[in-house]
Amino acid sequence: MPASANAANGYLLIDGKRYVDPSGCYELPQDAEVENHTDQPADVYSGGNCEGQVMETIPAGGSSFSDWGYSLRVE
Repeated sequence: MPASANAANGYLLIDGKRYVDPSGCYELPQDAEVENHTDQPADVYSGGNCEGQVMETIPAGGSSFSDWGYSLRVE
């Protein structure tokens, strides 16, 4: 499947699972370790389905251990 025209270039690692050229909303397991190996920031939301407040922004090339976020969006 071709990558979306709006997808970030690179990949996300969420608890060791790789998502190549990610785009959209991803649910986070409890106490998730996130590595953002894309060219775009990733926002961590307080609720599922990328709803609620942005609790943290993980910059391109950054990482985080999220024990308060429930979902993550990258474009």
